[in-house]
Amino acid sequence: MPKNTQNDNSILLVSGSEQFDAGIKAALPERGLSSYDRRKTATLARRALLDKHYDLIIINAPLPDEIGYDLALDLAEDHGCSIVI
Repeated sequence: MPKNTQNDNSILLVSGSEQFDAGIKAALPERGLSSYDRRKTATLARRALLDKHYDLIIINAPLPDEIGYDLALDLAEDHGCSIVI
């Protein structure tokens, strides 16, 4: 799967908390970000990763449908991205 260029980063936030999402989004730089997507559950995050590569995945555990650690382990094994939990 092709990676994005260094100046063109994509981020997936997996979080059931809109308040957490707002804090993360405010902390991100305005430049150098090609996409910022949010999914509320691990299931939806796994589906998003079928269609798109992300450079960074942020998981706000626990998630509504699982704790989040299994998602992080699955992603670490199957995708070439950085993961923050």
